[in-house]
Amino acid sequence: MEDFLPFEDIIKRDIKIDEEIIKESKQKVYQLQSSKNNDFCNVVFVGEFEKLPIVQILKETIDNFICTLLSFVTTEDDILNGKSHMIGFIIHDNTNIVATLMFTFLTDKKTITDEIKGKFKIVLTKIENDKGIEYILDTYDEYPGREESIYILTQLLIENVKRIKEKT
Repeated sequence: MEDFLPFEDIIKRDIKIDEEIIKESKQKVYQLQSSKNNDFCNVVFVGEFEKLPIVQILKETIDNFICTLLSFVTTEDDILNGKSHMIGFIIHDNTNIVATLMFTFLTDKKTITDEIKGKFKIVLTKIENDKGIEYILDTYDEYPGREESIYILTQLLIENVKRIKEKT
């Protein structure tokens, strides 16, 4: 009987292993926040998560495409790699994502601090032949503001959905 683990020890061992796996798979998650006319983002620690929480802000149908506006949080890796999405639209038909339109923060800073300087870009990514092709539609040295950025994204969405429709 000495070669076998008691049932209680097996449960304790497995729970400990699960906790270690969960702890190892969690990643630090941040939200990038900026105010109108700032050339930087405040980096706010949100917590540690296994999966990135994404908040749906709006869902509309335009020319038979479902367009969902999402608010994103970002990972430490994304920030350190210099590209983090702040808000953006996922554009899909009934079965597939056909494009994304993102308000993105770009920086060359390689450490995470409370404030990170950078630029803001609006990037359209079209999915063609299972590959994403990126188009930079606009660049800002300063954040245009929360309402203004959503307005700009919405205007670009309307213009570009018509182009996407022509190609599908």
